[in-house]
Formats: sequence, structure tokens, C-alpha cells
Amino acid sequence: MGGDGKEKFPQPLTELFPAGTEMDRTKFMRDVRRWKSNLNP
Repeated sequence: MGGDGKEKFPQPLTELFPAGTEMDRTKFMRDVRRWKSNLNP
């Protein structure tokens, strides 16, 4: 049954973050860092 984790991500990352969304990716990564800092103050 695989076990490579692909079933968790039906879309490839290239579809989630197309080539034209560099700003969206930067904002997303900033939100992730803020969320992680909230988990580990």
C-alpha cells in the first residue's frame, strides 16, 4: 500500500505553489515560522 506518504498530499507542491506565487510562498513560510514560535515560545 505504498507507505511513502503520497496519499497525504494529493497535489504536488508545484501545484500548491506555482511558479508565479513567490510572494505567497514567502508569506506562507512567515506564517509557518510564526505558528512554530507560538508552539515553542
